Amino acid sequence: MIFSDKFIGANTELCDYDHHVAAPYLRKSFDMDFVPEKAEIVLTGIGFYELYVNGQRVSKGEMAPYITNADDICYYDRFDLTECIKRGKNCIGILLGNGFRNAFGGDCWAFDRGESRGPVAAALRFSAEGDGKTVAFEGDNGFKTHPSPVLYNDIRMGYIYDSRLEIPGWATAEFDDSAWDNAIPIPSPKGEKRLCTAAPIRVVEEIAPVDIKHFDIMPYAYEDTTLTSAPIESTVRKDVYLYDFGVNGAGVTVLKINGKAGQRITVRHGEYYVDGRFYINNIINRKPELLEHSLQYLQADTFICKGGYEEFVPKFKYDGFRYAYVEGLLPEQATADALTFRVMSSIGKRRADFECSDFILNRLYDMTLRSDVANFYYFPTDCPHREKNGWTGDASLSAEQMLLNFDIAESLREWLRCIRASQRNDGAIPGIVPTCGWGFAWGNGPSWDAVIVDLPYYIYKYDRNTDVICENADMTTKYLRYAKTRLDENGLAAFGLGDWNAPDAKKTAPLIVTDSLRLYETAKKAARMFLAAGLEAEESFADEMADR
Repeated sequence: MIFSDKFIGANTELCDYDHHVAAPYLRKSFDMDFVPEKAEIVLTGIGFYELYVNGQRVSKGEMAPYITNADDICYYDRFDLTECIKRGKNCIGILLGNGFRNAFGGDCWAFDRGESRGPVAAALRFSAEGDGKTVAFEGDNGFKTHPSPVLYNDIRMGYIYDSRLEIPGWATAEFDDSAWDNAIPIPSPKGEKRLCTAAPIRVVEEIAPVDIKHFDIMPYAYEDTTLTSAPIESTVRKDVYLYDFGVNGAGVTVLKINGKAGQRITVRHGEYYVDGRFYINNIINRKPELLEHSLQYLQADTFICKGGYEEFVPKFKYDGFRYAYVEGLLPEQATADALTFRVMSSIGKRRADFECSDFILNRLYDMTLRSDVANFYYFPTDCPHREKNGWTGDASLSAEQMLLNFDIAESLREWLRCIRASQRNDGAIPGIVPTCGWGFAWGNGPSWDAVIVDLPYYIYKYDRNTDVICENADMTTKYLRYAKTRLDENGLAAFGLGDWNAPDAKKTAPLIVTDSLRLYETAKKAARMFLAAGLEAEESFADEMADR
């Protein structure tokens, strides 16, 4: 398999809140003078891509190929196109989204300032053979490019789509692209090039609304969450429809509408509707420099109609919500089937269940599973709305119950590969993965770093797989050597985050207690794993570290 290193794109522009850059189309038409016996494409898009062949979307799922820093690992997908390619003229089409490559909405975590940030790009190698002949090509200036109707996209900060700008047939072989620009070369990312084996993000459920309410005037954010707090004036809207889907989850809302030309509909997503107030206060960023952007864009999708019946499905993003706050609908358009909740996840199949005579325990279990599904987008995340980050501590604490309930070992192994790639030369682990360098000075420490042993430990415990131990042995030993340099004269540790969000802030456990106990547990688990995998030298070192 060949991973092409020839990256192409539309331009070198970067998006931000004040400068929207449309998601680009890329296309190439080519002739085949034989019927292929075998045809395939190996491609990547940084950040995300959608692939079209002769006008039809070819997909493994949503937000492909993966959510990662391409300077750590650059993931590719492979598709068998034998049934898609025909004798005569054919076309390969690609739509590119910002993904992690240009995640300006992650400014809290320096995603907008990382070295890996750059323009979206694609790399591919197409090959076909038959009748003793071969056709093969990679990305070059033979590809043509044009802005798409996706005017703005960010995995956290929403989506804007103008259907008046749609280009019918853009990915078909017969389309005339003579007025389009030539694609340009884009520098290759630094990361290891690798086929993505993680389970894809797929639609797992479609939910209809259980209730729809109309409000003549309704804000969507307040000065605080008390019932007497004043609304934030910039968030007050008229003629709002609030769709209630009955449960919290993660995914997108699909809008079906018979719209008027130029009609603008905005859908905002949130979790709270209390005493007649819908608000997104729990997910907005209140830093003064980020608040207005957060209020305007966070979990907000805007659709501009061309007129007539249309179906709008947001791409390259997802939201966490129960309620959809909709502006711009006419009364006759606000029907029960106008908006549905398309739940998405990449979590594996269920492999356990639990039920008892206690209603509350059963509900807690059901809520845990729903949270697992909502927070598994290639890897475990801390929340599906504001952050969407792979916080190592959150995954560490959740790993055992997730592995008990779902078949996710292979996806966790792939994320561990990303953690290994993000490890600093001195052995330190960041608090979030993927990262652009944020999370080493704040956000990590033994209680978070324990993810490097907790994931392999529980994968081994429930799947009896020693390969995962061997894959992560060097990372674990390197980290323990680093942690050893952080011990005080008594052999105790106190660095990084400790008792996070304790129930009583006045009774938080001292950092030296939580760090030392957690680091001891990490070393002991590592020693047990190394023993199981027959890694004697590593086992001896981990045991010595625990004793110290």
